[in-house]
Amino acid sequence: MAEGFPAEEIRDHLESYSEAMVWLDLYEPDRADLQIVAEEFGPDLDAHTAAVKTFVDAGFTQVAVVQIGGAHRNGFLDWAEREFLPAFRG
Repeated sequence: MAEGFPAEEIRDHLESYSEAMVWLDLYEPDRADLQIVAEEFGPDLDAHTAAVKTFVDAGFTQVAVVQIGGAHRNGFLDWAEREFLPAFRG
């Protein structure tokens, strides 16, 4: 388990450990903090669907994907409807 590494290294850790899970705690983030998170967790369809598929393959029947932050809620919902959710439909 790795702790205390810079947010800029999140993607590296996820790629290094196939069963990795990241808990990122931001308290009163500023614009620079949010930019780092956007770069690490941006709308990468393959990465997001693979992450959810891990839980589905493990037997979960419900998985919550949550976008936090009112300013981008509509963009997230549009993206989810247009690209993310169809990736799970046969």
